[in-house]
Amino acid sequence: MTRRLTVVGLVIAIALLAAACGDSGGDAGATDPQDVTTTTAPDATTTTQPSGSDDGGSSGDGANGDALQASATIDGVTYTFGDTGFAAQQCRPDFFGGFFAVLYMVDDQGNPNIEGGTINVALLHEDTDPAELDQWPEVTVSIADPDLKWIAAEKGNEGITIDPGISQVDSYTIEGTTVSGTASFYEQNSYWAVAGGQAEELVTATGTFEVSCGSDS
Repeated sequence: MTRRLTVVGLVIAIALLAAACGDSGGDAGATDPQDVTTTTAPDATTTTQPSGSDDGGSSGDGANGDALQASATIDGVTYTFGDTGFAAQQCRPDFFGGFFAVLYMVDDQGNPNIEGGTINVALLHEDTDPAELDQWPEVTVSIADPDLKWIAAEKGNEGITIDPGISQVDSYTIEGTTVSGTASFYEQNSYWAVAGGQAEELVTATGTFEVSCGSDS
């Protein structure tokens, strides 16, 4: 019980820090006033979750230098994240059986752009019971300009009404301190626009992601 409470506390803390430092848009877990549908839904595939190694990642002190990095390509656009030195950044490749990361945007030269956006990753190793951690695979990418919040979180769909397969981590592979995978995203602002009668169709996209917490140290 202590282990589960500790991990859940970390996940909540990471989520709150990310929300306070760059995330935008409404609450994706709120009940919508009307059903939201889309004309097409990407086919979901079985998630693969090979085991990772012991936690050697950064907890926000920049210990791994330029090796701490991430990228996400969504709807053909690539966003880059890295070691900004910001205290709220996290990269834990094997923390109680999960791969957790919150990293902030960097520019083409690797300079911090903390207000530009964040990537938030919560994935599980293959021998981890999601019910034990109360955590299921999810990837969220928030971009300040333009105001976008891409969400891939099948468990998060329970509080809203969207078609199955629209929002989920499709597959991923954890190799040591690095994870890469594919995901199906919906854009949160478009959901609220449809729910509020201001738009007719949910904006969705497929994408890829990769996060490296650097070498073990």
